[in-house]
Amino acid sequence: MELPRMCNLRFGLILAVFFSIVVYFLPHSNHGRIQSNLRQFAQCASDKIHDVEGTTGEQDGKVYEHEHSQPHEPIAVPTTLTATVTVTVASTVAAPSSIATTTAFSDLPVEVLDVVDSPEYCSTRFGSGLLRALSERPVDYCDDGSSANLTCFSYHLHEDRIKDSFCFGGPAFLDPIERIVRMDCGLKYYDEESGDKTMPPLDAFPEYGWMETGPRVLFERFIRTERDPRFEAVVKPKGFSFLVKREDNGFNMWHTMMQIMSLTLSLDVMRQTVDPNTGDPYFTEAEHERSRVVILDDLEDGPYLETWGLLSRLPIVRLRDIDVSAETEPTKIVVPLPGVANPFWQGDWQEVNCGESVLLHTFKRRVLDLHRIAAPPPRNGNNLTLTMIDRHNRRRLLNKDQYFAKLQQRYPDITMQFVDFASLTFAEQLQIAHSTDILVGVHGAGLTHGMFLPPDSRIIEILPAYFWHQGFKNMAGFLGHKYFKRYADDVRGLGKVGDWQVEDVVVGEEEFLEVVREAVESLGWRS
Repeated sequence: MELPRMCNLRFGLILAVFFSIVVYFLPHSNHGRIQSNLRQFAQCASDKIHDVEGTTGEQDGKVYEHEHSQPHEPIAVPTTLTATVTVTVASTVAAPSSIATTTAFSDLPVEVLDVVDSPEYCSTRFGSGLLRALSERPVDYCDDGSSANLTCFSYHLHEDRIKDSFCFGGPAFLDPIERIVRMDCGLKYYDEESGDKTMPPLDAFPEYGWMETGPRVLFERFIRTERDPRFEAVVKPKGFSFLVKREDNGFNMWHTMMQIMSLTLSLDVMRQTVDPNTGDPYFTEAEHERSRVVILDDLEDGPYLETWGLLSRLPIVRLRDIDVSAETEPTKIVVPLPGVANPFWQGDWQEVNCGESVLLHTFKRRVLDLHRIAAPPPRNGNNLTLTMIDRHNRRRLLNKDQYFAKLQQRYPDITMQFVDFASLTFAEQLQIAHSTDILVGVHGAGLTHGMFLPPDSRIIEILPAYFWHQGFKNMAGFLGHKYFKRYADDVRGLGKVGDWQVEDVVVGEEEFLEVVREAVESLGWRS
């Protein structure tokens, strides 16, 4: 029996509460059959509620979804902020100049009036309230006899685990021979019973279990925090080294963007948090000019290496390639928030209705500016561009060439392109994405290109059958785009094994053409 058909509202509501808790603690990766089925049960109640509210249309088991969220009352924000922008869900994004148009040091994230269902939740997860919350409790980890300092910010980004943290400090010494970082820092004693509860010990930082990333991995494998009299009489370090260990699969665009964004969030907190000892921000403009990214891993450069230098001025360097003499030159270090803790990644199995996010807008603008991607010309009537993501290895859309030909016949005045993004440089990928009005693709990292579409664009996602992922829908809402989705047909009876990660997807021709029609006409296209 197919799970969605055996749901009723009362049954689904009861099971949703229990199974949502269970699902929340299952591993984020390796979504096996058990995890998939639990998510399906949990979604039953959600689907039924949506049917009652009229937000989801369902016919013959085929679901189309087009966001028509109504605006809510904006949150009142402090009057000391530099600027405000009022937005509504799925409305045109505010002009880039009102958010962040360059990567200049002075362009800190600007507050936005979040349009929300739950104001506090939205602001502290996806708005500038997140930066404020992270900056509230800096804690020093080195004892009084240490010549170095190590300050960490910790915050409950996610209630299911210990606080997420990022740290900075110095003086530190980069050792390319041992491939470690040394600090004269004797860690303060932490008494679990009576110790400071705002100060989780370094060895109690979350492990995440995600591609060997996160502060705990860096402190265990690359950073030596112990008393070392050799470094007691050193000159004050200038500039920062941002310590980066990338994921093993360095070619996954979504994973990488989340890691890079977590680094920028860490630096933004430091830039607007004042050091009580100096009266200056922890990360000043002068230090910005003398800062660099230090890569700790041995992965290939990959297409996104340059983007790691989003908020640094000096060239990116690998720890193993630093000149040995540089070991004697002190630096300050940043151990950033991990990508897997990024709020825009967590919670991607739940629908979020928080309006547009200044944090994601800012990150988008910074990436485009770094790669010198100019704004596309204004839309003019039927002058639209539709881009279909061409997947070659797995999760391919069957009959894609036939469907693409049909689209070209139906919309001869729309520019259409089939793009294999993996074959292009990242700058080329960004140029295409930022010139696209409608992005179409099967669920996968390629839809991350939707992050860089021009304002008020459209995203069409083809999801595997019974796959309730909400991440790209949420991303579209955070950026003011309209989102459409279509579930693929259930083909398990055709000898398929039901592995959404690898199997191709089947969508009927009429269903595919219909969802594209909705997206095209929502942009004002007329035949």
